[in-house]
Amino acid sequence: MEEMLTTVEVAKILKMNRQTVSNLMKRGAIPAVKIGMRWRVRKSDLDKLMTPGEEQEDSKSTEKHDEDK
Repeated sequence: MEEMLTTVEVAKILKMNRQTVSNLMKRGAIPAVKIGMRWRVRKSDLDKLMTPGEEQEDSKSTEKHDEDK
């Protein structure tokens, strides 16, 4: 089974406030699943989020395209 991180663990890794992390999870900015009353993040998803790559480049080009409209 893949390692799952709590909101507090994610907040420590990202050096952010726990409530901010929770809000980002609710908005979908941090990929997370809700198990009962608690949010969990796959460690691999957090690693992808923190690693620069094609996914972030795609979002930048989409933002630029949206500005052109």
